[in-house]
Amino acid sequence: LPHLLLSESPIRRGQDVVAIGSPGIGNELTLANAVSRGIVSMELTIRRQRFYQLDIAINPGNSGGPVFNSYGQV
Repeated sequence: LPHLLLSESPIRRGQDVVAIGSPGIGNELTLANAVSRGIVSMELTIRRQRFYQLDIAINPGNSGGPVFNSYGQV
């Protein structure tokens, strides 16, 4: 598979974002390649480190993965 492209544009408050993953309930039920849509709701810098609050459904199975902008960039 081709690699994912990184966005060169800064993340902005109010920007639409998408998370893709396979959340599930134990080994019984998995939602393969589920897409969750949300927005960037807050940006904050603490000790020169940027943090972002996202208003998006994140569950076991799609947590820890990349978040995509509307161009499919990470």
